[in-house]
Amino acid sequence: MDHETVFVVEQNRDAQMRSILINELEIDPRRLVSVLNYDGFPITADFIIRKIHSHIPQPQNAV
Repeated sequence: MDHETVFVVEQNRDAQMRSILINELEIDPRRLVSVLNYDGFPITADFIIRKIHSHIPQPQNAV
């Protein structure tokens, strides 16, 4: 895998796709970050963006 972190976007409470990727491809679980939405509504781009941003360190503003 070419990237340090890969976000796996899923609409499944059990994060099945992430589990399959870890088990079948033997990927280090620390490299796969689940972006889960399982509230019964379609997932939105805004939800995905907010979840990804919450995992990425934000640069500090210079004073």
